Amino acid sequence: MNSMMDLGNKRRRGIGVIGKVIVSVIAILLVVYIAGIIYFQKHFLGGTQINGVSCSFKSVVGAENTIADVVQNYTITLKERESVKEQLNGKDFSMDVTFDDSINDILETQKAVIWPISFFSTDSQSVGVTISYDEEKLTKSIEELDCMDSSKTREPVDAKLSYNNQTKQYEIVPEDVGNTVIAEKLNEAARQCVKDLEDTLVLEERDCYKNPKYTADDKAVTEALATMNQYVATEVTYDYTTDKVEVTSDMIAEWLQVSEDFEISFDKEKMQTFVGDMAAKHDTIFTKRKFKTSYGYSIEVSKGDYGWWTNRVEERKDLVKFIKAGKKGEKEPVYYQRASKRGKDDLGDTYVEVNLTKQHVLLYKDGKLIKESDCVSGKTKTPTPAGIFSVTFKDHSYDDHQVALVGEDYSSDVDYFIPFYGNVGFHDASWRRSFGGTQYKQKGSHGCVNLPYDMAEEIYNTVEKGMPVIVYEDPGVPSATTEAATTEERR
Repeated sequence: MNSMMDLGNKRRRGIGVIGKVIVSVIAILLVVYIAGIIYFQKHFLGGTQINGVSCSFKSVVGAENTIADVVQNYTITLKERESVKEQLNGKDFSMDVTFDDSINDILETQKAVIWPISFFSTDSQSVGVTISYDEEKLTKSIEELDCMDSSKTREPVDAKLSYNNQTKQYEIVPEDVGNTVIAEKLNEAARQCVKDLEDTLVLEERDCYKNPKYTADDKAVTEALATMNQYVATEVTYDYTTDKVEVTSDMIAEWLQVSEDFEISFDKEKMQTFVGDMAAKHDTIFTKRKFKTSYGYSIEVSKGDYGWWTNRVEERKDLVKFIKAGKKGEKEPVYYQRASKRGKDDLGDTYVEVNLTKQHVLLYKDGKLIKESDCVSGKTKTPTPAGIFSVTFKDHSYDDHQVALVGEDYSSDVDYFIPFYGNVGFHDASWRRSFGGTQYKQKGSHGCVNLPYDMAEEIYNTVEKGMPVIVYEDPGVPSATTEAATTEERR
C-alpha cells in the first residue's frame, strides 16, 4: 500500500517539474518575443533589403550608413567584347548619397509583431535617394578606360567579297565587328548604371559599340555574291579564224567592281583597254596592204578605209550585256565596218579593181574576172582618190525613184550608183560616147568612176556593202596582158 502511494507521489512531482519547465520556456519565449517587438520598433526586420542593400537588424541611421557605404564604395564592372573586363570606381568620381524621409516610413509601417517569421523571407523596399557624383571626374574616368583608347581598339570592318583564283568563284569574307566604343552611348549607359546603382554594365547589351554596316548574312551581300559568281562563270570566245581570244573568269573578276553598298559595276577603263588591245591586233582598217594587180605586178596600198574596224565603245558595252546575260559561247565584236574575210589578207575573192592610169575597171567574183571595162575617172582638179575602200551602199533607180547626183555645178541622173568613198563611187554615164584613154584629165568627173551602163549594172548586181574597191595608179611597171589572173594565181 505504501509503495503505491510513493509511486503516485513521484509521478505528481515529475509532472510538476515538466510543467514548470514548460512554463519557464514559454515565459522566456514571451520575453524574447516582446523584446523583439520592442527591438524592431527601431530596427528593420530580418530579410529587409532597401535599394538592393541588406539592412536587416539595422536602425535607420545604420541602414543609411550601410547604403552610403555601398554607394561610396560603388564599382561598375564593364563587360566588353572579346571577354575584356574593366571597372569604374565610385571613389574616383566622388560618389555620395542623400536620403529622403521614406526610409523612416518603412520602419514605421513594418509589422514588428511578425519579426520571428521575417527571418524566412525577403522584404525588398525602395527609398528615395539622390545619388551625387562629380560629372567631370566620371567623364574623365570613362575616357581613361582602355576601351576608349583608339590605339587599343579596332574599327569594325564590313563583310566583303573576294575572288578565289583557285575555285574561280567569289567568296564572302566575314565582317570584323571590332571593339570600337561609341563614346556618347557609353557615357549615357554608365550614368544610368550609377543612377540605378547597377554593378554590371554589358556594353554589347547597351548598344555601345560601332558595328559593321554589312554582315555576311545580309541580303545585299549574298545577292551580290550570287550575281558576281554568275558573271565570272560566263564563257566568251572571239573567233578571228587565225586565232581566238578568250575572256576568262580571272579577266572578268579584274573588271568587276563592288561599291561599299554592294552595287556591282564594271571597270570601264580596264574593259576598254582589253577591247582596244584586241581591236588593235585584229582590225585591218588603215593598214598597208600588198596587192597583186591584174597586170602582173604588185603594189603596196596604204590609203583608204577598207578593213575590219571595231566599234570599241559599243563593243565594251555589248560585252557587259553578254556577261550580265550569263551567255556562253562565241561572240563577234561590234563593228563600224566589216571586211570580206578574216586575217590580214582580208580582201577576199570578190572585189572591184580600178587602174587609174589605164582607166580600166575589172570586176572579180569568187576569184574570177567576170567583167571589165574602160572608165572615166576624176579629172585633174578633182581626181578619184587612190586606196582600198569599202562599198558604202548601193542605189538603183526604180519606177518611183531616180538616183540624182548633184554638185555645185552639175546634176546628173543615173540608174546605178555604188559609192565607196564619201560621195565618190561607180555609176553609169549614159551621156558619154566613149570611155578610157586620157580624156579624164580634162573631161573627167568630179571624182566618181564613170562606166558604161552594163558595167555599172554588173558591179551593182555583184558587190555588197563592205566589199573592197582597190583604186591605184600604174607605178610604171611595163604593162602585162589585161587578161586577168585568178585569185589563186595572184596570191
